[in-house]
Order: sequence, then structure tokens, then C-alpha cells
Amino acid sequence: MEVRNGLVKLMDDLSKLINDYFAENAYENYLKFPASKLANETIFKYYEVINESLDEEKNLVKETDFAKLDNEVLIPFIKTVIDFRKKPEGYDRRLEPLVELISNIRKQISLIKQKSLEFATMVENQYIDLMIDRDEKSYFTVLSEIHSILDEELENITIVEKVD
Repeated sequence: MEVRNGLVKLMDDLSKLINDYFAENAYENYLKFPASKLANETIFKYYEVINESLDEEKNLVKETDFAKLDNEVLIPFIKTVIDFRKKPEGYDRRLEPLVELISNIRKQISLIKQKSLEFATMVENQYIDLMIDRDEKSYFTVLSEIHSILDEELENITIVEKVD
């Protein structure tokens, strides 16, 4: 939830930056500035990735690919801002809080990846313990043996009907 909230805040903050440029400059010029152009492109890329998770009626059909958002939206934004810093005339300090926000979102995405890998490893280990024989018999093998013993014993049981 933290990632989604961060992404919503990012889109709001990028829109606010564009609106600030619109208020400060003529209508036809506001997207010609590097920062406002970057904000606009970032919003566009964001919704391209988000829309991949929706069907034709805009219903969610799969989870948002946070790794793709990170690679195609967040990282390019940060790299572009770093390039802006190299040319002071194109740098707008209002980008700094956006970079901080993106860095925090990326940390959360990284944490999700890490937790997912830990969970996958745990599931794999549980599967191995349950299904694959190693030093000790697996639970599957033990249950199979018990099943065989029960089948054999059931075959040996003779039911005698009592006739009165």
C-alpha cells in the first residue's frame, strides 16, 4: 500500500509542478522547460505501464508491475534529473523533493522484491521437506508407506456376517 500511495503522491506532485509552470509561463511555453517536460513525460509513461494492467473497460486484470514502473518510469526520471544538475541553467530545485519521493518508493519496491524472494525460498524449502526424500524420508514418502500398510491390512481383514 505504501508503494501505491507514494506513486499517487508522485503523480499529484508532478501534476502540481506542471501546473506551476503553466501559471508562471505562457500557455504555449510551459512544456518547453526541461522540468515540466520531464514531469509530463513521466506521467505519460506511468499511465502506459498502469494501463497494461487494465482491460478494455479499464478493469484491473492483473497486478501492477512495480519492477517495470521502476525500470521505465522511476529510474529514468532520476537519471534525467541527475543530467539536469550537470547543466545548472536547466535545473529546477523543485525536482529535489520528487527525487526524494521516488527514492523512497524505489526502496519500498526493493523491499517487496526482497520479501518476495524470501517467501519463494521458504515455499521451495517447504515443498522439498514435504515431497523430496533427503537424509530423512519426506512426509510424502511416509504417508505413502502408511497408505500401503493400511491397504495391506485392510485386504487381510475378513468380515464375518453374523446370521441369527
